[in-house]
Amino acid sequence: MVCRWVSTPSSLAEAREQVVETQKAIRSGIDPLAERRRDEQKTINTVQNLFDDWYQDLEKRLKHPNIPKRVFKRDIASTIGSLTLDSVTPMDVRAIVRRVTSSGRPTIANDALVYLKQLFNHGIKLGLLTYNPASAFNVNDAGGVGKSRDRSLSPDELSEAFTVFRENRTSFTRDNSIACALLIVLGVRKTELTQAKWSEFDLSDAKWDLPGERSKSGVGIMIPLPPKL
Repeated sequence: MVCRWVSTPSSLAEAREQVVETQKAIRSGIDPLAERRRDEQKTINTVQNLFDDWYQDLEKRLKHPNIPKRVFKRDIASTIGSLTLDSVTPMDVRAIVRRVTSSGRPTIANDALVYLKQLFNHGIKLGLLTYNPASAFNVNDAGGVGKSRDRSLSPDELSEAFTVFRENRTSFTRDNSIACALLIVLGVRKTELTQAKWSEFDLSDAKWDLPGERSKSGVGIMIPLPPKL
């Protein structure tokens, strides 16, 4: 069996024409690759476009890039995601962090401010912006300085919480209630639990080997599983 590669005259002619145009551009001192990058930058017009471009870098360097993605989607995109980059003002930034803070999530408000600063700095790096509308704000304008907590819920408080869960099962489903119970019993972070794989569990030995690449500390943890699990 003989395989033959056939090129239509039109496609070959187009390819030759592109080569000629590229050679002309180079002789004129134009870098075709640089021009292509400029064309790509023209597609980054809105805050959402800028985040999509920035997120490609986050996926490569962050251990949990889904965290800034979740904050952007929930607390930022709905307000300024569709705005053009040059139309975002410090007032928009302040409105976002104030709204998150007033919802009782001061830590997320601080995170949102950090992500906004980094996002618009990315725009400056690409030459799409000349200033960062979030640069003048600090944690005092958002959720305030974080304070460590040393209080834990008492058995009575836990019992009351799960009673409320059961009474509101139409809105707080059984899956949510079980997830809260697992978080309390296992003492792990939410993402460590929700991203767990069955291969990490050894039910015969009653243990969960949480790998270092998924733990916040970067160190693997052996978590004993109580009998009732």
